[in-house]
Parts: sequence; C-alpha cells; structure tokens
Amino acid sequence: MDNVCSRHMTKDDSLFSSISNINGGKVTFGDNPKEKIIGVGNIEGKSSSSKEKVFLVNNLNIFC
Repeated sequence: MDNVCSRHMTKDDSLFSSISNINGGKVTFGDNPKEKIIGVGNIEGKSSSSKEKVFLVNNLNIFC
C-alpha cells in the first residue's frame, strides 16, 4: 500500500477489513496515466496504521 500519495490505494484486496465495489472512477498519477478504481474500504492495522477510504485500484503499478 502506498503512503506518500494524496490518497491511500492498493491493488491487494486481501488487505481490506471491509470493502465496497465502485462502478466508475479513476485516479490520475503525476505523469498523467489513469487507472480504474474498483473499490473503496478500510484497512485495519495497529492503531496508528489503520486507514479509512482506501481505494482498490486496478493494475496499480506504483513503487513508493
């Protein structure tokens, strides 16, 4: 999961404690490629590492 971008996102659906499918929506990256958002949900971790409204993004290929 990235943690230096303006929104939290991952391509690994197994990380989510809860997730909802999204029909539509894309994220645009700094060099202008776009990828489809396929879900949004919460990832539970230790108290400081839990994240809400994390995007599940199709074909995410960011290395942060």
